[in-house]
Amino acid sequence: MHTTTLINGQYQDTILIGDRGLQYADGLFETISVVAGFPCLWERHLARLQLGCNTLKIAPIDFQQLTLDAHKIVANCTKGTLKIIITRGIGERGYKLPSKAKPTSILMLHPPINAPESWWQNGVQAQLCQTPISSNPALAGIKHLNRLEQILARMEWTDPNIAEGLMCNTQGHWISGTKTNLFLVLDNNQLLTPDLTASGIAGVMRSLVLDYAKSQGMKIQQGIVTTKALEQAQSIFLTNALIGMWPVRTLAGINYNIDSIPKALRTICSQATTNQLSI
Repeated sequence: MHTTTLINGQYQDTILIGDRGLQYADGLFETISVVAGFPCLWERHLARLQLGCNTLKIAPIDFQQLTLDAHKIVANCTKGTLKIIITRGIGERGYKLPSKAKPTSILMLHPPINAPESWWQNGVQAQLCQTPISSNPALAGIKHLNRLEQILARMEWTDPNIAEGLMCNTQGHWISGTKTNLFLVLDNNQLLTPDLTASGIAGVMRSLVLDYAKSQGMKIQQGIVTTKALEQAQSIFLTNALIGMWPVRTLAGINYNIDSIPKALRTICSQATTNQLSI
């Protein structure tokens, strides 16, 4: 599959160099699994994008047209990845907001994620990164374009057998992977996931897991994840909208029992990335 691009509703592949997304990372993005011509978890992605636009005061956005464009570009796609970028648009040099900004929408259709099937079935190997993730409550949760911290963290390993690296904040509390959200299964079968009020991205798959777990009466805690908590967890799993869930088999020399992850959670994550979700 070749990359297909829609910019402001037109098939093209160039933007003006004065675009603030290029100049200042002034924008947001979503990465969406596509199956049988449908963008999976579309409503959740759209809700997060709307929240991000409100937070950054990027307006006006025609979300109805964006939805039409998204379905247009994926209509003939059997399986792929849709990336949506929204920027504030063209502006003068400097941080001051342009007086009449017109947002830029970029939709790109890519091939699906390519990873060994065993990573879903038998779990992945992960590592702890040295690069910290910064704390900023004003930007926490949204998927803004500045991913320099994740880029630096991803540079820390070249071993193709390592699927992901975990990142902590400057206090040493673990927040997320470079591209995933983090969950721990504790001894009492309680789920623990990092609190994201100051750092990290509130992933759509994370929100699905939390909503489903709550609906099933599972015990859930959003709080501080220490190194000791990682060491004492029964199991650990990682989520995002493309992979669904990866159980962690090995992290920093610790082997985990992936069978302690509730099967219902593994199923719901798999269904969400294959357009089979019924909730």
